[in-house]
Amino acid sequence: MARARRRLGIGRSAVALILSRFAGRWEITEYLRNAEAVNFWRRVVSSYTRGSYQERIVNDEVHQVFDSVRSRLA
Repeated sequence: MARARRRLGIGRSAVALILSRFAGRWEITEYLRNAEAVNFWRRVVSSYTRGSYQERIVNDEVHQVFDSVRSRLA
């Protein structure tokens, strides 16, 4: 059932609401081996921040770091 709901924008919308509601500095982390999660978060964070975020890979984890206040004002 959950697979049928993928790629409809529900997750992206939920993330945008949360990031806007709890504005500030965020660091989102995914396991590198979870390619679907990494792709989802890269798409969502890139779109939300308009590309204004930093990403690094440490110990097989992907970290996206950004400030949601600046993202909303950009």
